[in-house]
Amino acid sequence: MKSIKHILVPVDFGEVSANAYEYALQLAGELSASVHLLHCLPAAPVIPGNGHVVLDTVPQLHQRAKEQIADFAVAGKADARWQVSQMPEVTTSISAFGLKEGITQYVMDHEVGLIVMGTHGVQDAWDRFFGTNATFLVGKVKPPILVLPLNARYQALKTICFATGLRESDLVGAGSLRKALSVFDPQINYLHVHLPDDPQTSDGLDLFRRAFEQPRDGVEATFITTFNEDVTDGIFNYLNKHPHDLLVMIKLERGWWDRMFAHSDTRESAGVTNLPLLILGQ
Repeated sequence: MKSIKHILVPVDFGEVSANAYEYALQLAGELSASVHLLHCLPAAPVIPGNGHVVLDTVPQLHQRAKEQIADFAVAGKADARWQVSQMPEVTTSISAFGLKEGITQYVMDHEVGLIVMGTHGVQDAWDRFFGTNATFLVGKVKPPILVLPLNARYQALKTICFATGLRESDLVGAGSLRKALSVFDPQINYLHVHLPDDPQTSDGLDLFRRAFEQPRDGVEATFITTFNEDVTDGIFNYLNKHPHDLLVMIKLERGWWDRMFAHSDTRESAGVTNLPLLILGQ
C-alpha cells in the first residue's frame, strides 16, 4: 500500500455514497489527500466491430449527472465542514462506460491511492451470489478498497485488526499499511482464525506469533488466535468483543472459476461488515 494522495469515491448520489463521501473527506483531511468523486453512467451497448454506441440520450444524461455531482460535492462539504480538520480539494468526473470500466479507466488515468466505496451490505440471495457493488470491485482494480457500511462514522484509525492467513504477504502488507497511515500511529493487532481442519499445531502457531509480534521499525504488534468453524464468523465474533477502528484483509489471487463459485472470506466479510474494511491486493 503506497502513500495515499488521491482518494476515489464512486457515487450514485444516494445515502450510502453520501456517507462514504463524508468519511473520505475526513480521512483525506488527515492524510493531506484530495478526493475524487466519480459517477458512472450505465455502459453504452456494444455492437461487434463498432465498439460502444453513443445513444441520443447520452448527452442529456451526462449533463444532468454533471449538475447532480456538482451539487452532491458542495452538499457533502457543507455537511462535513465541522468534522474536517482541513478541507481537501474535491474534483468531480462522469464516466459513460459503466461501473467496472469507468472506475478501472479512472484509476489508470490518475494516481489513485485508495478507493472508498459505501455498501448496503448483503440483503438478499442475489447479493450473496453476485456480490454488492463494493464486493464486485474486489480483485478487479489495483488500489486498496475501503468498504464502508452505512452505519460507519469516521474516527481516527488508532486500532487496526489485520486478519491473517499466516502468509508472508500479510507482514509486507501490514508494514506498508502502517507507513501509509503513519499520521494515526496505529496499533496493529494480527488476528488468525484457526479452523478445525487447520494443520497448524500449537507449537507452530507459537512460532508464527513470535514472527508477527517481532518489532518492525520500532513498532510492536500483537498476534491473537481465535478458534471457529468459519473465518468470517471468527473475525466478527472477536471484533464484537474487542472493537477496532479498522479491519484489514488481503484479497488472494484466484482464477475465474474460483472467483465465480468458490467461497471467499473477503467477499463475505465485505457483505456483512459493520466497521470500515480495508481490502489489500496480494
